[in-house]
Amino acid sequence: WVSNGTYTLTEQISISAAMTVRSVNGPEFTFVNGNYPNTTNRCFHIDYSSASAVIDGFTITNAYSTENYGGAIRMNNGGLIRNCVIATNYAWGRGGGVYMSGTCIVENCVIVSNRTDNYGSGVHFDGAGGVLRDSTIGWNNGPNGGVLAYIGGSCLVSNCTIIGNYSSGNGAGVSLQTPDNLVVDCRIINNRAIERAGVFINQSG
Repeated sequence: WVSNGTYTLTEQISISAAMTVRSVNGPEFTFVNGNYPNTTNRCFHIDYSSASAVIDGFTITNAYSTENYGGAIRMNNGGLIRNCVIATNYAWGRGGGVYMSGTCIVENCVIVSNRTDNYGSGVHFDGAGGVLRDSTIGWNNGPNGGVLAYIGGSCLVSNCTIIGNYSSGNGAGVSLQTPDNLVVDCRIINNRAIERAGVFINQSG
């Protein structure tokens, strides 16, 4: 359990066990600050050995990763993010807000105003089985999708509002680089791109 306050990081928090990190009173009162420009790191990494880990109820902001794989959060081979606000973070590529590899879940989150220079400004899926549901993904900026499913397929985006994202490439709202993913019961509104603003499906992927 994490009490109210702002927690300013000097390096990322690595979770390597099946544990739950939960705020007492939710994201309105509990902030994790990546501390850019004083440091350049993401905020959380759920690694390969912690598929049952949970991060619940934080505002996660001001992270800046000069690497691929998530500005605020990197999830590998599992994990659950819920009830979080993930805002104003940066990664060089693959998920300015959240990077998901494998059977990860993000639910009931607000993922806004994140940025990347390469793939998936808000949320980036790699591999099969990722789920994004009951969330808002808005006003993120970068090439190829506020939500991007890159390889592996069989990812699900469900009951989400995807709004106001900008892409300098394809699919400002959703970019599916393989066609065997599913987007269901979503509102995809006012996204802007150089071409194919709302949804882009790469049939050759």
